[in-house]
Amino acid sequence: MKSQFKAQQGGKQNKGNTTSWIQEALFNRSIGSYFNPIVKGVLPAWDLAGRGQLARVVEIQKHNDNATTLRIQAPANWTGFVPGQYVTCEFEIDGVRRKRNYSISSPASLFEKLGQFEICVHRVEGGVVSNFVNDGLRRDTLFAISEAQGEFAAELQTHSLNGESVQRKPLLFLAAGSGITPIRSILSSGQHADSETYLVYNAANQESLVFSSSFKSLDENQEHFYFIPHTTREQASDKRLDAEGIKALCQHVEACEVFICGSNSFTQSMMDAVVSLGVKEEAIHFESFDSAVNASALTKEESHVHFVHSGKTANDNKAISVLEQAENLSLNPKNACRMGVCHSCTCTKKSGVVRNMLTGELSSPDEEEIRICISQAVGDVEIEL
Repeated sequence: MKSQFKAQQGGKQNKGNTTSWIQEALFNRSIGSYFNPIVKGVLPAWDLAGRGQLARVVEIQKHNDNATTLRIQAPANWTGFVPGQYVTCEFEIDGVRRKRNYSISSPASLFEKLGQFEICVHRVEGGVVSNFVNDGLRRDTLFAISEAQGEFAAELQTHSLNGESVQRKPLLFLAAGSGITPIRSILSSGQHADSETYLVYNAANQESLVFSSSFKSLDENQEHFYFIPHTTREQASDKRLDAEGIKALCQHVEACEVFICGSNSFTQSMMDAVVSLGVKEEAIHFESFDSAVNASALTKEESHVHFVHSGKTANDNKAISVLEQAENLSLNPKNACRMGVCHSCTCTKKSGVVRNMLTGELSSPDEEEIRICISQAVGDVEIEL
């Protein structure tokens, strides 16, 4: 593949050599600490405005039409992760930098041996980044990542670091959709070792059960591990998981340490269910997310755009752009074409949803770069300006 690439480049051989040298400097863990500053000086755009360290996609695995695992070569100075953590990824798509948080799905041993880790990206309807990853991302793509964050499995980590033999409670994992990704990292890293462990994995159908083969292998090879897939739309008799269903699958649920991961609605319903079954709140650990924007919930009511650095807020929305709202407050953001072409007005949206005034597309509520000359606030929005 590399020789074919070089042949296609022809007269660009020198550029190819430069790129190889840069990648070696960025990702070789023994020399990266020396060459990273030099590389950023040679190609300052690669630093992505200091927002993170550069990582590289080394392998892409399609699970189905709606889920893709990326194996990622971490930068030389990246400090690693503990199972259950997530990383913020920043992709440049059509000239716009977009940040998303993705849980790490791989075992800790992969990073320890190769300096690599994996994330699994589930497609979100209308999601710019998730659709880009599932449909258009290619190997060797460079993008920025943060250090690993989160404390979802801190309780398990405490036990694993304790050198003494500890009698641990049975473990119950409840996952839905992409909520399975941090749990896969936890289980494949052996964080559940020496505990009776139940994994209840919710999905619409069998095809949507990502990583099911590895969970089946654990079930077959570990005496006290129980993998319980639960489908909600596979056949007519399927129904949503509730307290009665959990009790049927794990009869001594009240004695378990419970870990829940999925959408906000799934997480809340599972927390209510296990509490009703006698699980104490201190024994419940959860991580939730809502990656999709509910367009029907967005109205044409008055918006509130808070400009963070100036401390000013625009409380009107008369079908005008964020740029015009800023100017109405006597702010003077950089701009030129005012048509979304030159990108000179690009600012960071910290939170909230904006509508692209050219296409009508709604943004995600996450932090991302937007062109304020063609962005209209929908509801409450925070802008770094």
